[in-house]
Amino acid sequence: MRALNNTPPLFPYLLAVALKITGGSEWAMRLAFLPFDLALACGLYALARRFLARPLLPVLIVLACPAFVVGSNLLYPDKMSTAFGVIALVGFLKGSQENHQGWFWGSALIAAAAMLCKYAAVVFPLTVMAYA
Repeated sequence: MRALNNTPPLFPYLLAVALKITGGSEWAMRLAFLPFDLALACGLYALARRFLARPLLPVLIVLACPAFVVGSNLLYPDKMSTAFGVIALVGFLKGSQENHQGWFWGSALIAAAAMLCKYAAVVFPLTVMAYA
């Protein structure tokens, strides 16, 4: 089976649950995965708000870039892992600001979810280690 599908298990499992709930309707499937796009936008805004005076502009630029717009109608694990990774970075930064271990543990769990969507999401924990 590994020769057929070499991706981590979280995205296919969530895809199977969404298929079961929506009955495979194309628009319902896209709506089922819309919260991950919204989470990515909110996470980007939270990151930009931490480092920039005008945080909305970079978020709008990312959301309007061709790679995001063209991929918005596709169900790929990339955006899901990116959403988890960005939220994990936000949680880590919040934890380092407040010096609260709950934020660190939550960030670690969300980063693990990102890596369970796509192996390339290992870049998020590496970013945290470089920042620390």
